[in-house]
Amino acid sequence: MLSTSSPFSLILFGASGHLAKLKLYPSLYVLALKKRLPAQYIIAGFARSSLDDDSFRALVEASIKNNIPEVNQNVLTEFLTHCFYHQGEYTDGKNFRTLSTRLAGMERDWQNPVRIAYFSVPPEVFTAVSHNLCSGNVHTEKTPLRCIVEKPVGHDLQSFEALRKQLISCFQENDIYLLDHYLGKEAVRNVYYLRFANPVLERLFKNTLIHHVEITANEPGGLEGRAGYFEHTGTFRDMFQSHLLEISALLTMRLQDEEGIRASRLNALDQFYLPPATDLNDIVLQGQYTAGTIGGTDVPAYKNEEGVASGSRTNTFAALKVMSRISR
Repeated sequence: MLSTSSPFSLILFGASGHLAKLKLYPSLYVLALKKRLPAQYIIAGFARSSLDDDSFRALVEASIKNNIPEVNQNVLTEFLTHCFYHQGEYTDGKNFRTLSTRLAGMERDWQNPVRIAYFSVPPEVFTAVSHNLCSGNVHTEKTPLRCIVEKPVGHDLQSFEALRKQLISCFQENDIYLLDHYLGKEAVRNVYYLRFANPVLERLFKNTLIHHVEITANEPGGLEGRAGYFEHTGTFRDMFQSHLLEISALLTMRLQDEEGIRASRLNALDQFYLPPATDLNDIVLQGQYTAGTIGGTDVPAYKNEEGVASGSRTNTFAALKVMSRISR
């Protein structure tokens, strides 16, 4: 079972955000429950929200209890003692220097600690955060730092290259991890085993036997305070260019003995193309939800969500047809 014995400080940017509360804190608790964390570690939340250590721990505790069916209170209580909060602006270097000083004090007696910066923030502040991590001495030559960046990274190739250039100006490229948390879902992880650990199913995964594969991602929840992010992103960029294409790659890739999973997935992505069409509507559809019911739950119209512009044209529903050159 994967675990670590090396001391580390995890700096979570966007500590009061939706992703942190829904996914990250429950996942970190599970690691603690499974005894996969070292004796010495820090979960340092960094955000603009007005919180202190106690209110931050209450937020973390609530997020864990809301998303984990059964909680071991003793493990949770001990886990919370490792959680600290640092309020600051992502663009203010002074806040990063005070964070560095605070971390150094807590890490004083540790042997060879590693720091991990988790970017659970909108892409428009990636540049500021990465710059201030270096200029604010959170990351120095004497202080190893791993950088975890959540998708989407930029809004097109040009903006991605600009962000990549900024990141590698502060970090070694092999210390930067581009993360798609959707691939951690149990159902998605099991696609690999469904295909390659079952010889019967693997033999059936052929273009001569399967007409098409339809991947549907339904999310019953609303924005839950994410309007500032979602209005600039939309469902298409939020789900398609990462999550759903990665799942498509897992379903279509050909795993060769001499290749690893990463190379096989990359090859599968390279084989996708849009089918020829005289009308773009035959390939892609986009829309926006009005008020209705999903899974028995009443859902308001998207434009009625807090923070959404009355004239918003952001897509909240999308469908895309792609083809693959891979034949089996």
